[in-house]
Amino acid sequence: MSSSKRFEDLKDELSSVEERIRVQGRHQLNEWTLNRMCSEGDAIVELMRREVESTPTVVQKEMHCNWSEVSKSWNAFKGDVRNRCASDETLTTDDNLRRGIGIIERTNDSVLRAQMVSRESESIGHEVISELTEQRESLVRTRDRLDGTNDDLKKTRVLLRSINRRLLTNKFYYRFIKK
Repeated sequence: MSSSKRFEDLKDELSSVEERIRVQGRHQLNEWTLNRMCSEGDAIVELMRREVESTPTVVQKEMHCNWSEVSKSWNAFKGDVRNRCASDETLTTDDNLRRGIGIIERTNDSVLRAQMVSRESESIGHEVISELTEQRESLVRTRDRLDGTNDDLKKTRVLLRSINRRLLTNKFYYRFIKK
């Protein structure tokens, strides 16, 4: 599985944790459950950071920026949820607006991830084409050497036939002279 794909999957898992917290928040989320869910989200953010570090250098900078945005967004979300739970507020219009903006941002992030995967695939494709070109050149050289070897074998067959004819002729003369 490519690093970009794994990163995208982790990001989706983090979104799922956020959504579960939102749903639980509507039903009076207790502090223990909130802490457990936040710890789960923190672990996912850490896995995302490790995934960024293991990516090819071609896309690492872009993925690091993406990870930074996700991390900031996650920390802001946790702060908002903790404040909301502390003040025991229900979802307001502002929260709905923030949620809508979050959805748009996640969609934008998904498009960016798709572009990163596309660039990574394109890079791999160029490497494969380069390797295939080298292999083709090697095969052409091998074919040319085999053609040369085939020509040499034909000349050798002609020489061997000539030697064989002379040998038979010489044997015939030798027997004829000997009698």
